[in-house]
Amino acid sequence: MLWSFIGYPQDISPSVYHFNYSVSDGLPSAETYDVYQDHQGYIWIGTDKGIAQYDGHQFNVYTTNDGLTDNTILQVHEDHKDRLWMITYNRKLCYLEDGDFIPYKYNDTIVKYLSKYYLGNTITNFTIDSKNNVHLDLTNFISLDIDSNGTAHIFESIYKSEIEPIFENALSIPLALEQSDSIINKNYFNRKFTVKNHRGKFINIYKRTKHTIVSGSDGVRFYDPISFQVKKSILSQYLITGICSDFESGYWFSTLNSGIIYVPNLNITFYSTKNEGMSSNIHYIIPQNEKIIFGFTDMSQYEIDQKSQTLIRVSEKIDISKIPNEIHQNGIKFEYATKVPPLKRTCRAILKLSPNLILFAPHDAGLSFWNIEKSEEEKEKHLDSPKINKILKDYKNNIWTGTKSGLYKLDTIKNVLMLQDDHPLLQNIAVQDLTKTSDSVIIIATRINGLLLKYQNSITSYKTNNGLLSNTINQITFDSAHQILWVATNKGVNGLKWKNKSFTKSYRLSSNSGINSPDIRHIWIQSDTLFLASNSGVSFIKYADLDKNNSSPKIYIKNILINNIPTNQFDNPTLPSHQNNLNFQFQGISYHSFNNIQYKYKLAGLDSMWQTSKNPDLHFLSIPPGKYTLRIKAINIDGIESASIQIPFTILTPFWKTLWFTFLIICLVICATIIIVRRQFTKHKNKAQLQIDLQRFKAMNLQSKMNPHFIFNSLNSIQHFIMANKPEKANDYLLDFSSLIRQVLKNSDSPEISLSNEINTIKLYIDLELKRLNGSFDFKIEIEPDIDQNKCLIPALLIQPYIENAIWHGKLHQTTNGMVVLRINKQENLLYFEIEDNGVGYYKTTLKKASKSYGTGVTKERIELISSLNTKLSEVTILKAQNLECTTPYEGTIIKFNLPYKLTTK
Repeated sequence: MLWSFIGYPQDISPSVYHFNYSVSDGLPSAETYDVYQDHQGYIWIGTDKGIAQYDGHQFNVYTTNDGLTDNTILQVHEDHKDRLWMITYNRKLCYLEDGDFIPYKYNDTIVKYLSKYYLGNTITNFTIDSKNNVHLDLTNFISLDIDSNGTAHIFESIYKSEIEPIFENALSIPLALEQSDSIINKNYFNRKFTVKNHRGKFINIYKRTKHTIVSGSDGVRFYDPISFQVKKSILSQYLITGICSDFESGYWFSTLNSGIIYVPNLNITFYSTKNEGMSSNIHYIIPQNEKIIFGFTDMSQYEIDQKSQTLIRVSEKIDISKIPNEIHQNGIKFEYATKVPPLKRTCRAILKLSPNLILFAPHDAGLSFWNIEKSEEEKEKHLDSPKINKILKDYKNNIWTGTKSGLYKLDTIKNVLMLQDDHPLLQNIAVQDLTKTSDSVIIIATRINGLLLKYQNSITSYKTNNGLLSNTINQITFDSAHQILWVATNKGVNGLKWKNKSFTKSYRLSSNSGINSPDIRHIWIQSDTLFLASNSGVSFIKYADLDKNNSSPKIYIKNILINNIPTNQFDNPTLPSHQNNLNFQFQGISYHSFNNIQYKYKLAGLDSMWQTSKNPDLHFLSIPPGKYTLRIKAINIDGIESASIQIPFTILTPFWKTLWFTFLIICLVICATIIIVRRQFTKHKNKAQLQIDLQRFKAMNLQSKMNPHFIFNSLNSIQHFIMANKPEKANDYLLDFSSLIRQVLKNSDSPEISLSNEINTIKLYIDLELKRLNGSFDFKIEIEPDIDQNKCLIPALLIQPYIENAIWHGKLHQTTNGMVVLRINKQENLLYFEIEDNGVGYYKTTLKKASKSYGTGVTKERIELISSLNTKLSEVTILKAQNLECTTPYEGTIIKFNLPYKLTTK
């Protein structure tokens, strides 16, 4: 990129600071025909080798390989649908829509009519309305219209009568274009005409509200729309082919053979002092005799000619007596030691204390006094001091000096300069300049420590972290009329608005803003105009133009990648959980920032604070599930933020973390648990049932053992009758025995029988025993009335063995008045059984017999089995009889046991 200026050795013409982009910067060719900014802010340049898009960072070039109808692009326009149209050399239009270059469908009609009527190749203007009707202005004031159906007709241009008078008098250009246009391009300019002037050269005419711009082979001229006078003439060394104004008020110019020109600020006028014949540096700006004198190191002096606006050389020398008194109040600083009459010695700073006394800093060191009335230096008052850069008198008439070794104050009593280093901020500083505010605050400009603000009882600093362009300060000037402190640094100028003893709003001027050099050495304010001087020249800008370049930058999303895969659709998407690695690529556009753009971003839903970065590329890895909105802003070099772009999206929760999946898992776990528990329960139940069945089979086996035992005893009784030759009794006994046997066999089919059935069986048995023993004992049954004998179930042949045992082992058959009583009672869910006899007693019987009764042993075991099957443990208890009246000499026996009270459901 080339930086170029305009000027002459002696009288210096005004120009503008500008940048030149050409092939070395990325343009496909230095031959350019038009420049245009689209609605997004991109700059488009038509060249003879395709069209280039510029975003402030790089050029992207498109050719016929990308869909253009020709590589020579003469004009670029944007229509109401934001389609970018290109006028090509081969007269075939095309437009850019949604990233694709599309040929105009009626190109053949255009070529046909232009060839038929010999209209040449030059299309000077193009418009398209909302109904897709195309209007083309051609050379020789001919127009061609093509409607949306492809129907064309040719007619003479309505602007011919307006434009033809231009060529007779160049100053009549604004008059010729005063009439408002009937067709308006969607462009920053209302209308562009390309015609030949009276010298036979092509010129372009642009009409704007504030001025009319004429460009051609001798640069660009701006005409005032009221006075019709040339306001500004620039870039005379270029052949200008197209003009565009961007959203930041910068201007772009296409040239025929020099690429494109960018002017950041047309409002800043620049005078170059680095041209041939003038290589000295400027080192002061001083008003004198109502003029502003610019002094150079070669002792030459210049002023601005108000008529021609050129910087002209003058012979008048600087003189203290010709400098206004209000200038003396703040002191004068020189960049280099300068001889200022009537002082005899060169000096670096002066301060007029009174009409007759001047303080000045000699070029070598110290502080001296000059008596104006005597026109001599009062050498006896000379004060020793390091080299002084500035002398200041505050509102209390204290004298301060700024030196390379620090800040000094004049002690009027001791008549010495005292170093002020009692505060840490004042230690080890080099003071470049001093000034004071209207509310008595002393501002100290340092070489590398920024600004120091000395209040009455405190000192504070103001540096780059507060907004200064640099901590290296060359000069400061306080504008009391506007309450602005102007700070000249090696990186540009800050204008700090002063309010309530602090800085508020800040202006920033640098090379990006359009000043000639960032290293500003001097500042001067005159009649609402700010003058800036550097070793490259002088610039000035009106106060009224300071706020014109405060547009915010633009920002756009260029690409979005999901898991490193680009996506074309990202309109509030809902992404699955595994697509949680996102890459956002974006571009901030601010041409006067020269790609010095910062970005602020915040991922709402994940971040609570804004983050800053210079990288236009954001990566978010492993974003957790949730709803998010990414907000991004661009910040230009002046600290102005763009509007925030917002990108909402949602990352779904993995299905295994969702509520429904958790509920499903819980349900599955519960179901699995139930299944497992049921299986285990069924397993244990089956096992328990198997044990119950085994116990039941064992009980039935024991029961089956009881039947043969009883039968064996009964057969003994029958045998006894037969042996005793009592056939009738044996026959009766046998009949009763057969009834009992049928009953026993019937009961043996079931593990349980009704209590009434069991009682009947016992009664049959008792009848048999009474017949066999000739009625030698009595039998009594006592059953509680609440017991339902028909529904109550008990095991078969459970009571009979104990009754048999009472009769035979209790020897009731050997006694008189023997008694056996069966008692059955119910308590809660249990049946209690008692078999009481008044025989010899259980324990005496066991002492006489080596073995127990087989029937009672089996019965006891059955009772225990039955109790275990019903989870009700019961033991057979044997006690001495106490209830029966003792009618025998024996003690008797009581057998006790219980069974569950169980009722049949049938």
